[in-house]
Amino acid sequence: MSKKNKVKPGEIRFTPTDNRLMESAPFANNLTNMPNWFKSVGKEGRALRRCAGTIDLLAAGVTLPMWTNYRFRPDNNGAWETGSDDLYPSAVTGGVPTSVGQATGFNYESTGECPMTSVRKIETGQYPKLINPWRIETAPGWSTLMIPCYWEPSEDYTVVPAIVHTDFYHSMNVVLNLTGDRAFMLKYGTPVAQLIP
Repeated sequence: MSKKNKVKPGEIRFTPTDNRLMESAPFANNLTNMPNWFKSVGKEGRALRRCAGTIDLLAAGVTLPMWTNYRFRPDNNGAWETGSDDLYPSAVTGGVPTSVGQATGFNYESTGECPMTSVRKIETGQYPKLINPWRIETAPGWSTLMIPCYWEPSEDYTVVPAIVHTDFYHSMNVVLNLTGDRAFMLKYGTPVAQLIP
């Protein structure tokens, strides 16, 4: 058995809980891998194509795409119902089947009234926590910043930003702030978060 290589400073290692996740693997952002919408912006007279701040943000870190379909529906009682698809058969981790569509969450009382709740149409709804099926590792002394994909916003949700010490804690789940009041699906492959070491 070969020894696992150490993660280099400034890099992020992703290890899937199920190898079928490789079909929707996170991908490194860089200057040669800009989003299609950015490439389609005309060069003449368009400041966006020459904005160094925008280019640097789009080229930073890694984009995490959705690993399955998640569905959200208001329940008419000031909360949300969450459902998801799964790979079949489920992966087995430590002898126990593990779903790739797991979700838990935090209730409104976890935050109470705060700036995040002021943009919600269902102010007292919970914050779904989508269990990320990727183990995330960085070099000693390096953490990972998770931010929304700001240039691909949704009127239904945003990702709650966070910093996780991924040099020793390798779970980094996606917590959503649901801002709309209608049922919607977060589809497989949708860029959901940007991770920057």
